[in-house]
Amino acid sequence: MNIESRLYQLIGSAAGRLHTARSRNDQVAVDLRLYAMDTIVDLVSGLRGVQKALIDLAENYKNVVMPGYTHLQRAQPVLFAHHMLAYFEIFQRDMTDSKTAAAAQMSCHWVAVRSQG
Repeated sequence: MNIESRLYQLIGSAAGRLHTARSRNDQVAVDLRLYAMDTIVDLVSGLRGVQKALIDLAENYKNVVMPGYTHLQRAQPVLFAHHMLAYFEIFQRDMTDSKTAAAAQMSCHWVAVRSQG
């Protein structure tokens, strides 16, 4: 189903004005940005769930000692909770990067490609 047909289902005859001052390329670009935004929102929500599970694991097993590894070799002992919190931080960075990408999707880029002169 194309974008305009779906809009007719959602908003009725107002969808007929979709082409006002926009090319199909503009519409596709906007649709891709909206899709990216929805996907990023779902991703961030999923990452929050994973982080909550990691926190729960860290709290439940905070005194469990496990071997740390360096270059696939056993190294000094570490707490399982610390190991889980390391993954928490990795996912936190991914969330920050995803939010930055979402903000970039909503910004206007026409100035960057506008010709001078």
